[in-house]
Amino acid sequence: MSLQPYAVRFSTPAAKVLAGLPEHTEETVRDLLDTAAPGPWDPDDPEGEDVRIASAGRLSVIHFANRPLRHLSVLDIVRLNLPAYRPRCAPPVCWKGSPPGWA
Repeated sequence: MSLQPYAVRFSTPAAKVLAGLPEHTEETVRDLLDTAAPGPWDPDDPEGEDVRIASAGRLSVIHFANRPLRHLSVLDIVRLNLPAYRPRCAPPVCWKGSPPGWA
């Protein structure tokens, strides 16, 4: 007999973020939640409730786990989008023949 999977509910802000993510990032969110549900819990926690953060690279999923009810409530999804590195040069190094992307 296998355990029933955790029911996952998304808050409104988390659902909006999820809707705007690329498909491969959505799959990563699902994978993070799959591994977070049965995760290592604090056995001394009498109520069985935890607020957790599951992360992979620049993606973090903040969720509330209620173990007795087997519910995960996703509070927020954070994806750090770092700007692409664009090197800058100061005069007198910059000149008309600078490579593309150099300002």
